[in-house]
Amino acid sequence: MRGPGAECSSAAPAPGKAIAPCDAARYAVGTMTTDTIPAGDRETILRLSREYGSDRRWVIAGGGNTSVKSEAHLAIKASGRSLGTLSEEGLVVMDRAALSGLFDRRYPDDEAERERHALADLMDARAAGQGELRPSVETLMHDVFAQRYVVHTHPTLVNTLTCAVDGERHAREIFGDELIWVPVVNPGYVLGLIVREAITAFRREHRREPWLMLLANHGLVVAGENEEEIRQRQRAVIEAIAGSMPEDDARLVRPAAGVDPAGKPSGADGDRASIDAWIETLRAAWVEAGEDEPVIVADSDENFAEQSGDPALMHEHLRAPFSPDHLVYAYRTPLILDAPAGGASPSGPRSPGEIAEQIRAFRDLHRRPPRVVIVPSLALFGVAQAEPVARAAAALCLDALLIARGAAAFGGYAFMPEEQIRFIEGWEVERFRLKQSEQGDR
Repeated sequence: MRGPGAECSSAAPAPGKAIAPCDAARYAVGTMTTDTIPAGDRETILRLSREYGSDRRWVIAGGGNTSVKSEAHLAIKASGRSLGTLSEEGLVVMDRAALSGLFDRRYPDDEAERERHALADLMDARAAGQGELRPSVETLMHDVFAQRYVVHTHPTLVNTLTCAVDGERHAREIFGDELIWVPVVNPGYVLGLIVREAITAFRREHRREPWLMLLANHGLVVAGENEEEIRQRQRAVIEAIAGSMPEDDARLVRPAAGVDPAGKPSGADGDRASIDAWIETLRAAWVEAGEDEPVIVADSDENFAEQSGDPALMHEHLRAPFSPDHLVYAYRTPLILDAPAGGASPSGPRSPGEIAEQIRAFRDLHRRPPRVVIVPSLALFGVAQAEPVARAAAALCLDALLIARGAAAFGGYAFMPEEQIRFIEGWEVERFRLKQSEQGDR
């Protein structure tokens, strides 16, 4: 995807093709002449949001964000809203001059205090009339890209690369000097600073605007001037990574153009009667363990069916989260049920009391009950007080198993560092995002 340099043209550059110096000016924000975001541009970002948000191989639950900008304003997805159902009411309009001023502020060294002050300033940077909507914590990252549209997703396929031990080296081999690679960094204000520095350095070195960014243990950012350019570039990224993986692995993790039939939102194949019986057993076990009666959903996919016969392998693949989404929705790790006494099948009948004992042991170790329970050789179960969270937890656990599998092509998988896990577990922003998701898609 390394471009040799483009000639001057009024057409948008193809994915992977360098932007010529003579064309770079039309990618500068200052060339936009309106102070408001045209209705057509807002309609475009909503259309793109719903297109990518409707396929869980691109993004799950409240993950990812999108934006569109004019010279003076930026409209971005509100925190906690789902891309797949994003509407006009889910866009927050920001004052770009006020956003720019955040980079000049001096914040406390303490992480929690810094993010609290930065969030307050971010809220103050909203345009008038935004009500209680909270902008995405990644708003600053969107603003520093020059292009009109920015789409940030968490594709399973891309995260097989960003969550890989040798991901950066492989990414640079695949994308050449089109790529900005951002190492693991805490989301929020610091991410905005790091991205601004990286984009400034890219402009200085290449004399053009970057359009592709990969965030380690996080996801993909693509920028473009129009709808077709975004789609072309998204496709180019997917094709390039898929072409660097074994065909069978790429097939399992590759997102579709729109809704992915394999990415069913809930449910599980197999013995429906056994699955329903397990849901009732788990619900009773939760109550016996002293927890409120939960909502439970079952899920599975082809990769789960292949891996679930080896509980030890799943324990290893799921012993820590790969990304903030995995941590926020599915917690650090699932409860993988041990085989019952007497050599019975791991998926065979179990008493609520036996499961309650394992729930209590999990809670003693992790200070909370599990969000996902895996019954080997049958299905995995998302467990929460709200159905959207239970569904998201199950989907993200399946996503993590796919990432672990696909990352083998790039040196093996790499979990989030413990320092970042602790930061996110204590971050008010992520608690807010989870609370918003409990209200379901809006």
